[in-house]
Amino acid sequence: MSKLKIIHLLASHKWTGPAEGVVTLCRDLKNQGHDVRLFCTPNSRRLLADQAVQRGVTPESDLWLAREHPVLIALDIRRLRGILRQNRPDILHLHLSADHWIGALAAGWAGGVTRVVRTIHHPRTVERRPFRSWLYESLTDGFVTLCEKDRGQLTRNYRIDPMRVSVIHGAVDTKRFHFDVEARLGRAEFGIKMTTPVIGMVARFQPHRRHEILIEAMTRLQKLFPTIRLLLVGRGEHQPVLEQIVREKSLERCVIFTGYRDRDLPQIYAAMDVAVLLASGNDGSCRAALEAMAVGRPVIGFPVGALPETIVEGVTGHLVAEGDAEKLAACLAALLSDRSRMQSMGEAARKRIETEFTETVRLERTVAFYHLLIGN
Repeated sequence: MSKLKIIHLLASHKWTGPAEGVVTLCRDLKNQGHDVRLFCTPNSRRLLADQAVQRGVTPESDLWLAREHPVLIALDIRRLRGILRQNRPDILHLHLSADHWIGALAAGWAGGVTRVVRTIHHPRTVERRPFRSWLYESLTDGFVTLCEKDRGQLTRNYRIDPMRVSVIHGAVDTKRFHFDVEARLGRAEFGIKMTTPVIGMVARFQPHRRHEILIEAMTRLQKLFPTIRLLLVGRGEHQPVLEQIVREKSLERCVIFTGYRDRDLPQIYAAMDVAVLLASGNDGSCRAALEAMAVGRPVIGFPVGALPETIVEGVTGHLVAEGDAEKLAACLAALLSDRSRMQSMGEAARKRIETEFTETVRLERTVAFYHLLIGN
């Protein structure tokens, strides 16, 4: 296939799950020989920009991409129009609502010199909204969704040709998250023996992430497995509330708040026997589940986000009725009681990642979709 000129816009300066996906995709496109430019929101803290540079992608600062400033948005539309007319990229790839409006309006004003693509990172952006109809149906050439569920809802809610929507799953770095990560290192930090059953959840501490349900399940599990430990990995404004719930339920001994982890995150996953994810957060790909599976851990979750298409029921993990702490506890107990089954599910999880959720697979499917949209 021919090499492409691609511009990515991301109206954010924060290092989030979607941001990491955008940056690593840009890196892989560049490494394949494509001409790639990334614009994100300038910010003195450089959270996203510095992480991007570490991965070999240097964001450009010619656009403000400021969501709350109408004047700056208008200036961005004008400036981007000039960039598009001058560079004539094959693809303008947009990711969030603010940059979608800026990019789509600039592309339309530039006279159709590029194909406009939008990735749907969260299910809420496929919900029917009157103001989105023109943006989605008339100003956008193609969409990428992270799961079939979002693709179906998008095409039901808007008059969009299903051929213009490609499902490209989230991806995980299988060189960093892999089956041979040593479990002993992560357990040693918290004084956990190798024979101790360990459950873990990696998610920002926010009310909608449903940590309370997992803590409630722990009250049942502790009676069956007296030495059990729960690793709650992350940070956030909801942590004091969760800590209070743990104290009220007398679970201080078995619930461990690990704090935010980055460099040693693979070791933290390896310290778990089973990973749990109960909400998709701001990343509909449910990246935490992909990372745990890559390390060879089965995942138990509610049927949210991409999880129903990620977890193969009874093979790589289990899906539990949403909000049901009792069934969640029963499912975890059954798995923890059968270590050979738990190990075989972990191996199957890793194999599924290698066939469907690698960065190479994402790159190949993205480039193929780009070529489909430009007609070559």
